[in-house]
Amino acid sequence: MDVTRKEFVSLASEVHDLRAQLRAWRTTANRDDMVELLLALGEFMSCFELVFDLDWEMTKMCVREDAGWLIDKEGTFLRPLVDDERNNWHNRGALLSAYRHMVACMKKCDVQVDFWTDE
Repeated sequence: MDVTRKEFVSLASEVHDLRAQLRAWRTTANRDDMVELLLALGEFMSCFELVFDLDWEMTKMCVREDAGWLIDKEGTFLRPLVDDERNNWHNRGALLSAYRHMVACMKKCDVQVDFWTDE
């Protein structure tokens, strides 16, 4: 996997734009659910920046290695299919947890994303 920092920064920008859109979004979801969603988005963004900016050297090293401890051969970055997702890389485990919580909150608020699959 040879992804540039520029590509990750671009993705972070898109996620940030989504967060801004959700702030302005009017929904039938109740206020508490929307507040939880915004908090989840904030946590995800913090974790994303840790992994793909502040911890970039570690990220590059980990994704370039043939590391079965990081991602099973049948897994992906978001669904690694390993027992310990934080093994030797706590920030990555925190990112995965924040991502899953954000997705659950988005679904609870009925935010639709075409490419999601049910887990």
